[in-house]
Amino acid sequence: STTLNLNYVIGDVKKPDFMTLDMDFARANLKTAHRYLPVGMGADAKTYLTKAFDGGAIRNGNLHIKGNPSDVPFSKAGTGEFTLNLSIADAIFHPVPGTSTEIGIWPAFNKVNGVINMQNANFTVDIDQANYKQVALSKFHAEIPNVSAKQLLLTVNGEAQGDAPQLLDYLFASPVGKKQIELERNLKVTGPTNLNLGLKIPLTGNGEINTDVLLSFPGNRVQWANLPPLDNLKGKMRITEVNPEFEDIT
Repeated sequence: STTLNLNYVIGDVKKPDFMTLDMDFARANLKTAHRYLPVGMGADAKTYLTKAFDGGAIRNGNLHIKGNPSDVPFSKAGTGEFTLNLSIADAIFHPVPGTSTEIGIWPAFNKVNGVINMQNANFTVDIDQANYKQVALSKFHAEIPNVSAKQLLLTVNGEAQGDAPQLLDYLFASPVGKKQIELERNLKVTGPTNLNLGLKIPLTGNGEINTDVLLSFPGNRVQWANLPPLDNLKGKMRITEVNPEFEDIT
């Protein structure tokens, strides 16, 4: 069911129109989420949201607008109020949609539960639960600070826990993995491990994605190429666009 409260005052030459809108809806198809986005939102941000999610449902959503409807989402402080809150369930999420397998892709996560939120021009996605194969994703946060900006930047931060070979599969399929092909050829890790993912993704233009990946080894078996394996290895390995670095290894 959907409830809608709308009050619209038509302005004049000296005074703009003024609208107060409050809408609540119990359920909707996640693929239709772009319908609730403001006209003043940048086209690149809308395209991202349209491509980032497949399937899934909105379970409980609400939309609030107060101010001149022509100024939504009110990127300038004090000009109006715009909030959008969408609880999502059972979705498929592509962190960086549109990339090709040749240059690397960030594989999609399944069974995604979380919240899409807009507070004026600030756009966020917070995921409580998701999976890649048997890898569990947690504490995931994506953000576009200002959807009305001329140069849009998406930041992505998250943590994943699971079996090391599956986490490495995810990493090796990515653009940073494709740039460092020696990692896939030579690095072998067994046992459970954790991955911290940090991305800065330009949504406008053709800028490079900034990547910061941290693999944590709580006591793994690690082998490089044909060198003797190291058992019960503890420490971290940081992977960026340059060579990987080991930290606090014991």
